[in-house]
Amino acid sequence: MLSSFLHTNLRHQEIFDVGAFSGLNITFDSPTQSKDTTISTVIFLQPLSISIVRGEGGKPETRSNQTTNVKFNYQKTNEKGSIIMNLGTSQFFFVNIKPIPNIGFSAQASVNRGSVCPSIGTNLVGKHFYFRSMLTMVGQKLISVTDNKFNFFDVNRISTIDTSINLGRNDFSAGLQIVRRFLGENSRWAYSVLVQKEWDNNNSAFDIAAVADPLFNLCLRYQRQVNPNWKFGITFATSKYIEPRLQLTCKANLGKSTVHSSILTTGVVESKFTSKVSDTFTITVASILDHPAKNYKLGLGFYSQ
Repeated sequence: MLSSFLHTNLRHQEIFDVGAFSGLNITFDSPTQSKDTTISTVIFLQPLSISIVRGEGGKPETRSNQTTNVKFNYQKTNEKGSIIMNLGTSQFFFVNIKPIPNIGFSAQASVNRGSVCPSIGTNLVGKHFYFRSMLTMVGQKLISVTDNKFNFFDVNRISTIDTSINLGRNDFSAGLQIVRRFLGENSRWAYSVLVQKEWDNNNSAFDIAAVADPLFNLCLRYQRQVNPNWKFGITFATSKYIEPRLQLTCKANLGKSTVHSSILTTGVVESKFTSKVSDTFTITVASILDHPAKNYKLGLGFYSQ
C-alpha cells in the first residue's frame, strides 16, 4: 500500500515496523502539568561515515554523513484536536482542529534547509467509515533571489493530492486511495486498494493491498497474537518486475523486556531489544544487518521520563 495509506489501521502496521536504528539515541521526557501534553528532547548521534568519490573532472571528493541531530518535540492532544511541533535540524509543524464532532481540518509543514513544504487537509470520521484528503505543495523557500529579483512562495505549485476512504468495522474493512502527482516526469496517478480482516477476538488479522504506482504491486500480510506475550507476522510482496519478497517478523515480551525482530529474504535482518530498567528509564539495543551489502550497524538508545 502507499505509505500515506498506513493511517487506516496502525494496529495492523505496528508488528511489521521494528524501528531499528544505528548510532546513539538519547530521549528525555520533560514533566508537564497537563495529561494531554508531551514534551521531549531527542539527541541522536549517527556513526561517522566517510567515503571518497569521484567528483567533477574526476577529482576525488570526500563525503561524510551528519553525525549529530538534536530535536525538540511538543505534542498536545485532546477532544478538540492536536498540535505537534518538532524542532531541530529539520522542523515539522502539525495542527488538527475539530470545530465539529467527527470532522477535522489539518495543516502541516516541514522545513528543511530553508525550504518549506506545506500541506492542508480534512478528515471525516463516521461509525463505519473514514475519509481523508490532503493537498501538498512543492517545497520552496519563502523568499529567494534570482538575477536580482525576489521570488516569493508560489502557492499554485502543487505536488500531490492524496484522497482515501475506508469503509467497514474493526473486524472487516476495505479502503480505496487515489493519489495525483503533478511534478514533471513523475506526473501521474497512483492507486491503492486495501482489504483488512480480523477474527479470533482480534488476535488474528489478514491484509491484502494492491498498488499501482505506476507498476502494479501486490502485498499480503498475516499476523497473529499467539498469547499476551508473543506475536508474529508474515508479509509477502511481489510485482511484475521485482522478485517476490518475504518478511518474517516476531515480537515477544519477556517480563520488563521486549524483543522485536524482522528477517527479509533479501538478506536484511533488523532487531531491537528494549528493557525497562525502572519506571522512568528504558534502554534499547538495535541492529541492522545487511548481509548482501556487507553493511552492519548497531544502535544504542536511552529513554528517560
